[in-house]
Amino acid sequence: MSEKRDYYEVLGISRSADSAAIKKHIGNWRKNITRITMQEIRQQKKSLRRSQKHMMS
Repeated sequence: MSEKRDYYEVLGISRSADSAAIKKHIGNWRKNITRITMQEIRQQKKSLRRSQKHMMS
């Protein structure tokens, strides 16, 4: 069975952080994940277009 991890450790914040700091950190983390995901989607679309263009010619 896997060990339970501490939420603070997962988020990378101290246990003494107040709720405002936690909310700010989670918001930044979520924005970063969304940015990375959108970059990957753009790259996949670009790659797909290139391969379709290559197959058509």
